[in-house]
Amino acid sequence: MSKRARRYPALHAWERDVAVAAALVAPCGLAGYLHDHPDRDPALSLNSEEREEIVARRLVILDAPLRRLRSRDAECGSTLGAVLDVSGDEELDRQQVARITAAIGFMANL
Repeated sequence: MSKRARRYPALHAWERDVAVAAALVAPCGLAGYLHDHPDRDPALSLNSEEREEIVARRLVILDAPLRRLRSRDAECGSTLGAVLDVSGDEELDRQQVARITAAIGFMANL
């Protein structure tokens, strides 16, 4: 995964680490959702209601770790939370969040 992040040319150096971390924890919430919805085919696209439920589950799992990260490195923690769609810090660089989010999609397709 980290080799894939290094291949994504649009990322700045420290953004690569955030992208790798986000790619590793982004599925949080999906497994629980699929467990609770056994008839749901995971290969099908998610609708907005399903995505919202998964993000809510992700927030429950990651809330405390993200708070701890923000207390140690506010920019990194806030950026990671925004990439994972579990925080809405308006002070963030939206282009940076978009670059990292795009890199996660790029890594998933390699």
